[in-house]
Amino acid sequence: MLQQRVTKMPATSQNKIVETATSREQVEIADLTRLINKLVSLVPGDHDNTFFFGDLSHAQLVERVRAEVRLRKLRCELLGVPQDMFSMPAWEILTELLLAELLGQQNNVSTVGLEAGIPQSTAQRWLVLLEKRNLVRRRRDFMDKRRQWIGLTPSAYKALCRYFAA
Repeated sequence: MLQQRVTKMPATSQNKIVETATSREQVEIADLTRLINKLVSLVPGDHDNTFFFGDLSHAQLVERVRAEVRLRKLRCELLGVPQDMFSMPAWEILTELLLAELLGQQNNVSTVGLEAGIPQSTAQRWLVLLEKRNLVRRRRDFMDKRRQWIGLTPSAYKALCRYFAA
């Protein structure tokens, strides 16, 4: 699946990235491309994450994560209390990031926590703690240096997939 996403990038987008990059960045892009291809080739299960998902299909795993998010919101609605009453910011951020990754989406640092109803300042504090615990990682957007992407580390992704597959 990762290899499909990498190879599905339109050639025009690939060329645009390479054309606007400096020679040093071009070398780094080439190195990263080789590394990604090597990593993809090492993932068992015909690159469809069955290693992490157990007996579940990708769609079933996505549904389990979505159910967790729905139940969290429903709990607050049924009791008539604000979302922060039962707030677990770390868990909410991790499930939000997992769902985004399973759906092939990216979150930038400034929007993490919005879907979960976490104030941005709270989300930022928790992101620092999660990053120190090696559960999330930041990546600079090479097209817009002002923006940072946030995602799960490979070990956190693997652990969360196994948790929801259990």
